[in-house]
Amino acid sequence: MEQNRKFGPTRGSIITIFNELWKIAASVLGVLFINLVSQNGEVLQATVVIIIGFVFKPISKLIEYLSTIYTVTDKSFYVKKGILVKRTIEIPLEVITTVDFGQSLFYQIFKCYKVKIDNASQAITQKDKAEIVLSLSKKDAFYLKELLMEDSVDKQNIKEKNEKDSLNSSVGEIILLGLFSSNILSIIQILAVGVPVLSFFVNLFSSERKIEDFFDSAFEWFVDGNGVRIILLIVGIIVANFVYVIVNSLLRYYPFQVQMNEKEIRVDYGTLSKKSYTFPRKKISGIKRKQSILMRIFGYESLELMVVGYGDTSEEDKVKEVPLLVPIIKVNKTEQILSQLFKNYQEEKEELHADKKGLFYYFLTFRVFGVIILIMASLLIKQLAVCRVIFLLLGLVVMISVFMEYKAARIFISNHYITIAYGSFRTEKKMIPWNKVEAVSGYGSIWKQKAGLISLRLSTNAPIYESSIKAKNYNKKILGKILEKVPF
Repeated sequence: MEQNRKFGPTRGSIITIFNELWKIAASVLGVLFINLVSQNGEVLQATVVIIIGFVFKPISKLIEYLSTIYTVTDKSFYVKKGILVKRTIEIPLEVITTVDFGQSLFYQIFKCYKVKIDNASQAITQKDKAEIVLSLSKKDAFYLKELLMEDSVDKQNIKEKNEKDSLNSSVGEIILLGLFSSNILSIIQILAVGVPVLSFFVNLFSSERKIEDFFDSAFEWFVDGNGVRIILLIVGIIVANFVYVIVNSLLRYYPFQVQMNEKEIRVDYGTLSKKSYTFPRKKISGIKRKQSILMRIFGYESLELMVVGYGDTSEEDKVKEVPLLVPIIKVNKTEQILSQLFKNYQEEKEELHADKKGLFYYFLTFRVFGVIILIMASLLIKQLAVCRVIFLLLGLVVMISVFMEYKAARIFISNHYITIAYGSFRTEKKMIPWNKVEAVSGYGSIWKQKAGLISLRLSTNAPIYESSIKAKNYNKKILGKILEKVPF
């Protein structure tokens, strides 16, 4: 470490030891309560072991805190850790892709930030070298960010109200986002409907009723008060879910603000748990446009960035973090944002659709064969006849989804970018600059190739989960058009 030291050595804030202390305390109280209720000697012994395990966690956090030191020089970021076996991790400043701030309610009380530092090595080496997480006071957190990220938005003093350089999501848009992305609603509705229907089928078979009496039995069961109760239950669940998704979206995303300058993009959002991300423009590999079927109907979409070294599992949340640019926006406003982000975006594009001869191969999938087998079984097996309508409806949904997948498959080629669109009920468009494409390959069965069809795979300089992009069943001439554009 011969370079000039600019920050540290420091262990960060001691608040990191107590970050999950309330969870541990609640778990211990829960275990003690179970012990008091059971009044069993064996349970008491197990309780002691469990409590010792819970107490060990803050002790291990304390040891980790005392044995880890962070230092920044004019060229590298260093992490020294270990007691008996010491090791040093060196990360050159030029490979650091993002410096993110997270602030849960606990951190807000003590005016501290959880700082996560991602770098390009995340895609090729061990996680602890690629993702560094530390806790710092507000002053130290912003100072560290200035050292690691050149020309940050904070240093440029961009005013939040400057419409040219900032973008805000309104309360109404965030509420719509929650309603559009509500997966919980679908799951609960399926359970609410499926459980009583399944119970009805069981009673139907156990009483050995004839198939011809199925509809009469169903009608009698429905008008006997059961149907009204089920409808009221479903309506109540839907209303409760609407309230949940609205409150959850507002707490998670509001206020959402994007600030941009010539070199970086900064994203801030959250109420109870605040997030702040900074992305250098030169390290953005592309952009992803996502739409659910409801978003398409109402003309909205969400935008995500593709950034090398960002987007793998978070140590804090244990989920894949998404480099969100805009949670929800009108489609007609997206063009303006993309024009700000990428030079030459407005240039003429050639649009290519999946080949019509490839439609047959879209239907050669396991889900299509599976639903055909179910329908055939309901026709041939007497006991499954009552499920025939359900299987036919399922088959219709599957066929529609496959056809929508074929219709959504498109490739847009310009002099500087390639955009690949795919999906069915949910669609995505990934726009990649040509200089971020590292490899192009074409593949397909001998039958496909005889029909003049080919599937494509683009390897890009992007996060692992985004680095390989596939496009199925196109005319094989498209491979030559793509190879003409790639820079290698």
